[in-house]
Amino acid sequence: MAPAKKSIMVIKRMAQEEKRADSPPILALRGVTRSYSESMAVDRLSLEVAQGETLVILGPSGCGKTTVLRLIAGLEHPDEGTIDISGRRVAGGREWVPPEKRGVGLVFQDYALFPHLSLSQNIAFGLKGMKPAQRRQRVWEILFLVGLEGLGERHPHQLSGGQQQRVALGRALAPQPQVLLLDEPFSNLDTDLRLQVREEVRRILRTTGTTAIFVTHDQEEAFSLADRLAVLNEGRMEQLEKPDMVYNFPTTRFVADFVGHADFVTGEVTNGSVRTGLGAFPYQTDLPVGTPVEVMVRPDNLLLSPDPEGNTTVVERRFLGPFNQYVLRLSSGDFIHANAPSAVVYAEGIRLRAELRVACLTVFLDATASEVA
Repeated sequence: MAPAKKSIMVIKRMAQEEKRADSPPILALRGVTRSYSESMAVDRLSLEVAQGETLVILGPSGCGKTTVLRLIAGLEHPDEGTIDISGRRVAGGREWVPPEKRGVGLVFQDYALFPHLSLSQNIAFGLKGMKPAQRRQRVWEILFLVGLEGLGERHPHQLSGGQQQRVALGRALAPQPQVLLLDEPFSNLDTDLRLQVREEVRRILRTTGTTAIFVTHDQEEAFSLADRLAVLNEGRMEQLEKPDMVYNFPTTRFVADFVGHADFVTGEVTNGSVRTGLGAFPYQTDLPVGTPVEVMVRPDNLLLSPDPEGNTTVVERRFLGPFNQYVLRLSSGDFIHANAPSAVVYAEGIRLRAELRVACLTVFLDATASEVA
């Protein structure tokens, strides 16, 4: 058996050699469309993924997330558009590369392990063309990587759900795929185990420098794993940026409403500002004075303080463990939510001063457009 130190060095060296900042995108989708009868699953989708990047695709059920993975893997044919992996056209026009020749690894929701095979045999399944000694070495490296060394002779039914998930990940990583696709891989795990396995997967992807595309509807999962976050809605790309930018500066009303919790306070444009029930805020725009707008307000961006002449009234308090969430009614009639530490308790009916503590405003003119000031 090879020593642990050698295995770690092999894994790290492989990651360093594969991840180059100046390399072209490892994956590129351009104008990809896929429809079923009269239903549009993916609508003119374009995106690029860099070497070693983890891209998370987030969106509501039925928005086309899984279809995108199936198109990349070669399990679906695009109606239009092209897909390139490592600069090679794998789909589009007359080009079509079958799934087994694309260099893509898949991790499914149900793990899809072979129950009659041991862990080692499951991991070795995709290692075709290797000499026996090389295959044994690679299986050992993967077992070490996923934290299951010494369990290679066990069968899937002898493992916990979290261990089965790690075996599925190890099997997908063993052939060193160019792109790893993960389709809601934690959905079958309970909350505590889900968090633990998620952190393990994040560590493994970072250690190996693997390029990964991760599909989920869990926003906390998306924020914690993503280098960049793609938000889909009815098959269309709504926004593709770093997770904090998507959360704090959504470019569409859909993203603002879907990602995190957001309230929308009515207001209007004045000379050099926008006036709302929370006060007036500096805002430079070419919009005519008097234009009605909506300002996005996140519950964690409000500062509350007791004030008999305040601009809000407490309607309801919801105790959520680490914090209280208050439902507030503004003098303007708008309802908003605000978070405060759990030890800070305000009674229903009292007046508070609510102040928006953000450097930038996200102002929506209609359901699709936004401006940031």
